[in-house]
Amino acid sequence: MSVFIEPRDDIGNKTGAAIVLDITRSERHAVEYTITDYPRESTTDASDNIIRKPRVLQLELKISDDVFGKIGELINETLLNNQPYSVTVWEYFKAIADSKVPLFVDTSLETYYPMYIERLGDAIRDKTSGKALVFSLTLREIITAFSATTDASQPDEETAARVDKRKDTGKKPPKSETAAQSSSTTAVKIGNALGF
Repeated sequence: MSVFIEPRDDIGNKTGAAIVLDITRSERHAVEYTITDYPRESTTDASDNIIRKPRVLQLELKISDDVFGKIGELINETLLNNQPYSVTVWEYFKAIADSKVPLFVDTSLETYYPMYIERLGDAIRDKTSGKALVFSLTLREIITAFSATTDASQPDEETAARVDKRKDTGKKPPKSETAAQSSSTTAVKIGNALGF
């Protein structure tokens, strides 16, 4: 399996070197939703909305230093400053995580953007894999929302004119009232005082 990963800016333009990883041990894809519930008196909860949570992609990678043979040795000498390829890949992902740039990720199952490195870990190097590096990479989607603010304390002239035309003056109660009418009159007076 191959995974293509490329840094991009907030509008999708390429911002850094892409990397293709041919040795992917596993990919774990997840799409999760939250169903909102609101309690109602003496009945079951009401569910009225489904919200998709940010997507999560987990990769388990095995990067070998011997994958290129003699060509790999030449690459190490000329491009990687004699640093093993696996270490260079590890450093690449650390630098991407520190820079907090969005990533375009194309896997065998799905394409993701924008994804950010949430966790880079479980790096394993032992005597049986001395020329390889096994590590996990967890990427998470960030869903951004944009909001605008406005100053509503002073309406413009057009809005103020529309509001004044809609003002409800209410009905005037008769001079002699019953208790029910008095209560209604009080409600109207309160409504008028509040501008309804």
